[in-house]
Amino acid sequence: MREDSFLRGVLILTLAGLAARALGAVYRVFLYPLLGPEGIGLFQMAYPVYSTLLVLSTSGANVALSRMVSARLGAGQTQQVGAVFRAVLGLLGAAGALLSAALFWAAPWLAATVYREPRATAALQAVAPAVLAVVVMSAYRGLFQGYMRMYPPAVSQIVEQMVRVGTMFLLGWCLLPLGVARAAAGAAFGAVTGGLAGLGYLVWCTRTLPSVWRGARPAARDWVGGRGAGEVEGVVPVLREFLGQALPVSMTGAMFTLFTLADVVVPARLQQAGFSAEAATAWYGRLTGGAMPLVNLPSLFSASLQLALVPAVARCLAAGDKEGVRSQAGTGLRLTVAFTGAAALGLAVLAGPICLTLYGDPQVAVALCPLSGAVVFLGLQQATAGILQGLGEVTLPVWHLGMAALLKLVLTWYAGYSWGVPGAAWATVAGFALAGLLGMAAVLRKLGRVASFSDLVLRPAAALGVMGLCLPALYRSGLGATSSPWGGTLVAVGGGVCLYVVALLVVGGFRQSDLEMLPARARFLKRWLQRSGLLRP
Repeated sequence: MREDSFLRGVLILTLAGLAARALGAVYRVFLYPLLGPEGIGLFQMAYPVYSTLLVLSTSGANVALSRMVSARLGAGQTQQVGAVFRAVLGLLGAAGALLSAALFWAAPWLAATVYREPRATAALQAVAPAVLAVVVMSAYRGLFQGYMRMYPPAVSQIVEQMVRVGTMFLLGWCLLPLGVARAAAGAAFGAVTGGLAGLGYLVWCTRTLPSVWRGARPAARDWVGGRGAGEVEGVVPVLREFLGQALPVSMTGAMFTLFTLADVVVPARLQQAGFSAEAATAWYGRLTGGAMPLVNLPSLFSASLQLALVPAVARCLAAGDKEGVRSQAGTGLRLTVAFTGAAALGLAVLAGPICLTLYGDPQVAVALCPLSGAVVFLGLQQATAGILQGLGEVTLPVWHLGMAALLKLVLTWYAGYSWGVPGAAWATVAGFALAGLLGMAAVLRKLGRVASFSDLVLRPAAALGVMGLCLPALYRSGLGATSSPWGGTLVAVGGGVCLYVVALLVVGGFRQSDLEMLPARARFLKRWLQRSGLLRP
């Protein structure tokens, strides 16, 4: 299995994330009619606790391990990779087993005390073993990401979701005659089979990395001590390094959760501003359930970019290749601005048609139009976090998001009262802007200039201007041809993307190295682009 380039890795992870999201949408649409509202309620009671445990135990694990593996590979210490992986795998396996057991035994208490619904016990216990499987799987994903082999982690996401969704429907349907509580538990057990399937695929893929299991192991006396040149690293120093990097990354995820939780004050502030309770709840739903999912969708690309940047930057840093570090960082930032800029402009200009098409409620656009600006700054925060984590500066993104969450809470409190939902949306934009700009400042302080102003701003802005001017006309032409908002929206989105890519080519927004993102089968397109003279070195 060959090593993937940085750009190819981003593309693979992004496409896998889209496929996993699509499979997840399938169960949300079709599981409800199967279980009914009562069964779905019992099923959903299992997931907040399960998701919280996963965030606490895995959000920083794969990032930290991928950086540790890539740093050793960059320094030529390939014999150390197996020792590092085995030490981390043992720690995560023990932690996952403890968390699974704790959730299983605490399920009756959680169901009776927290949810006040004893029937939720079965669903909570059914999902408990999945914690162990997913925690261990995060170690394997970090290992492959450290080797810059993004295909196995990407495929494991799809395998996990396919098996998970299949199990949900099969067990939910088979157990429904025994009652909704059993059916909900059967559906929840899909997380276990999905996790085991994804883990099994990754374990099978490690046959291409024989040194992981066949490498030398530290002697007992080496567990707490250092090592000489060429000796295997001790377990305790490895785990100390792992926890020192994983915990701050996990804290970044926690800060992101706090950032989103700031919106809980919106309904109360709207009521204080004169809205009825029903209207305040409806507008809160439009903001958090309608607009935010659309804003988060482009983050699949920037989140994949972040995962790929960590090992790419760490490997160049370990090899002493400072120019390579700057090049990887510059490429990541340039692609982030180009992609998120187009997504933000499309959401802003087509907010009304998109919300009418997807939700049948054009009022969601009141929140989406201002909130679309958050797409660029969220992408910038994720990209700079990946660069900083690759450099070993794992605590800086935590502080950046912490300050951003505080700013968002303060602005949401005041702007939500003064300007309603648009004010709350602008508060979110301001919070992400602070986090993204602080991250950008930290990257520039560490590395100096990594990309020119024209690459980051002027060229994308020129292409965005062309796209923005043409989007309304494209929507009208599609609407006229199909007599449907769906048709108008699809024509506008597809035509806008094509125009934007062509405009970026004309203004020199692509480089020769960007061809790495194209699949190997697109040889004709690669040759044409290389001969066109539109690509810069």
